[in-house]
Amino acid sequence: MSESLPVDPQLSDAFRESMRVMANSVVMVTTWFEGKPWGLTVSACCSVSATPPLLLVSIGAHTITAQAIRASRRFGVNILSEKQVELAQFGARPREPKFCQQHCDCSSESPERAPVIQDCIAHFCCRVEREILAADHVIFIGAVENARRSVTGRPLLHYERQFHKLGEEPLHVP
Repeated sequence: MSESLPVDPQLSDAFRESMRVMANSVVMVTTWFEGKPWGLTVSACCSVSATPPLLLVSIGAHTITAQAIRASRRFGVNILSEKQVELAQFGARPREPKFCQQHCDCSSESPERAPVIQDCIAHFCCRVEREILAADHVIFIGAVENARRSVTGRPLLHYERQFHKLGEEPLHVP
């Protein structure tokens, strides 16, 4: 279905430029590849439902990450802290190996659970519920099997192709 959509290069450029102003939490999707933890930094992640808890991530369809998630039927979503900029950059490097064992919480590692990134501010362990091919990406909808949040730390944000810290003061709306 999506292969038949016409591609307008000007619209694609305008879309990318406009999406730069959507601030997002920086997320590392983790899975197992060759028996080791693997982590990819992604910009497309969101909740789908709270009852039951479902998350979605969008990943390049032909990446090692997508292949590994298809094979294991499991993935983790790790919301990175503002102190994890280097890790976010590591997971975002194109065409580079993304083995992340040195960044994982080894106490929770098992093939039945997704790898957990140390010091992330939240982690969700997901089982693939549905897979949807969308152009050159695949959307994995995951049933959340476990969720945990750190009591400390603030999220790393991505805005205008740069990493940012969350502002200190919330806006007060009457």
